[in-house]
Amino acid sequence: MEALGIKRSRSSVYHPQGNGLVERFNRSLLDMLRRHIGIPDWVSHLPALLWVYNTSIHSVTGFSPYKLIFARDPPSDFLPMPMAATDLMFDPATYEAYTDAVRAYLMDQVDMAITQAAGNAKRHYDQNLVPQGFFVGARVLLRLMKHQRPTKLSPMWEPNWFITQIIGSTDPIK
Repeated sequence: MEALGIKRSRSSVYHPQGNGLVERFNRSLLDMLRRHIGIPDWVSHLPALLWVYNTSIHSVTGFSPYKLIFARDPPSDFLPMPMAATDLMFDPATYEAYTDAVRAYLMDQVDMAITQAAGNAKRHYDQNLVPQGFFVGARVLLRLMKHQRPTKLSPMWEPNWFITQIIGSTDPIK
């Protein structure tokens, strides 16, 4: 395995809860699938959804996963066709050194972006809460608990609920 450059990982495919990045990706994929739940053959849309995820710029890193892996911007076409070796616009002998240098630069940029995103998240978290103004007759969404939803891809909120009575203090909890 070492000769092929494969590193052993301690996370298990059968226990993704042990890997926060996998859990976050699963959450993003489920959010995308939830928007396509009305489509009977949603499985056929997985390649397109994965392409969108991998070519979208992520707010924390500032880059798309595609660029971080391949050290170049993704092609504008969906699922590009492989090129013949004669069509290459670079010298394969020096391309590895070039991509290594680009990856090192990108990782430095990602580290700075993650540090900045963590600072932004902390500032956002530390801000004072603005009390939500609820009033009788206001239209609200009702959150459905996991046991109330028939499937994992079902909507998480039920619309068309209205406030009929306000019980107790409306002051935020401190």
